[in-house]
Amino acid sequence: MSEPPALPFVPEPLSKLRSRYQAALIKVFDCRCGTPYPRPGQLRGHVFDFEDGMRLVISRERMSETEQRLHVSASFAPGTEIANRLDCRDLTTEQFLDLALETFARLSDDHGPLEFIDATPERGIPHWRRAEPID
Repeated sequence: MSEPPALPFVPEPLSKLRSRYQAALIKVFDCRCGTPYPRPGQLRGHVFDFEDGMRLVISRERMSETEQRLHVSASFAPGTEIANRLDCRDLTTEQFLDLALETFARLSDDHGPLEFIDATPERGIPHWRRAEPID
């Protein structure tokens, strides 16, 4: 099965993004047998594009019968404020990671800790998680 193209970057004001946040948490993706299809990043309801160029993908995932987690990933769109700051070295990778977590907190009003998982090898997209109780 070939990967569909990435969703186009469609920035929205924070107020509109916040109004969509809770809906992104309703569906729990079943990851017990591997990566779900479609992935959350392929579904507009889980993709949050900010006016500065930040893109967060947010989902809830069931990993096993006893493990569920909140999953957050961050990237940026080319030609945006964040991309330009990274290109000019006005924003370091570490600062980008901090900015992504701050952006998540502004979006969700959730200031709880997220555990860094890793960055995808091919594109360097960082991923975080937090264990959640199973509903």
